[in-house]
Amino acid sequence: MRKKDKHEEEPSEAWLLPYSDMLTLLLALFIVLFAVSKVDTAKLAQLESEFGSILASNPNSSLIAKEKNNAQGQPNNVIKPIDSVNFKRQQEQQLLTKTFEETKKDIANSPLRDKVTITIQSDGIHLTLNSDILFDTASAAVTSEMAKSLSLLAPHIKMLQNNNFIIAGYTDNLPIQNNPQYASNWELSSARAISVMNYLTNAHVLDPSKVTIEAFAENNPVASNQNAAGRAKNRRIEIIIQRKFS
Repeated sequence: MRKKDKHEEEPSEAWLLPYSDMLTLLLALFIVLFAVSKVDTAKLAQLESEFGSILASNPNSSLIAKEKNNAQGQPNNVIKPIDSVNFKRQQEQQLLTKTFEETKKDIANSPLRDKVTITIQSDGIHLTLNSDILFDTASAAVTSEMAKSLSLLAPHIKMLQNNNFIIAGYTDNLPIQNNPQYASNWELSSARAISVMNYLTNAHVLDPSKVTIEAFAENNPVASNQNAAGRAKNRRIEIIIQRKFS
């Protein structure tokens, strides 16, 4: 009698696909949990990059596209990747809002409450300082009152020191007279903005490479120059903490 040939069955590798999918889903869950918590954005970007590499090296991953269910005719399900730019925008908005609220509270409880205003706008946080608390008439020299005022604001400004800043100087429309140091309101407004910048950079509150100086002289008034009260409002310094993500 002739013996039957034995056919050895090769071990099936069908288990690899669901196993790979399970590992990828676990990793995806970790990414989602990680994203919704307060995290360092640089670390998140690094983690996203590593996760993308893992997906790219796994062609069977169900995160990229699940195989079509032929029996039910269901379409592929695709999980969208994390939008890192939108995530960073949300993180920045939270920090801007927190800084705005804390600064506004401190101003309201200080002698600066009638001298400093703060608003949050589409381009960032705007701090407007009455120049009377910063400088003597027709001067850009640092005063003790200026030091006290900026010292109160410094901790809040420092919270956003990685953003870009604009420091702008404004004057009223009264012409400069008999002042050998400043020939016009243009020179005076720019010198005052620079003095504020120097104070904040020397105190290590701001990085000078992130600061832009603007001078407007008597232009762009916020009140009438026809009376003393209006001119006082027009003499001001504006510090704009710009958004990184608009």
